[in-house]
Amino acid sequence: MVEHSTAESERPTLRVLSSHRFIMLIVAFQMLSAVESQWLDFLVFDRAAQRYTGGNELARFVSRFSVIAYGTDIVFLV
Repeated sequence: MVEHSTAESERPTLRVLSSHRFIMLIVAFQMLSAVESQWLDFLVFDRAAQRYTGGNELARFVSRFSVIAYGTDIVFLV
């Protein structure tokens, strides 16, 4: 069993983390990225619902869009 001193095992508080500019930039980027992803999905699905009247056509489009979009995400993240 490894023993740590109390000074080494203390985690920084949120106040300490929020005082670092780099950490706040990462948080802001992640939040903007999440908002942008949701907004684009809404726009694409809204337009697709207007274009494709049948349920099967809409389901086919959504599945193809999801495979292409999320497959591309995986390729670029890995």
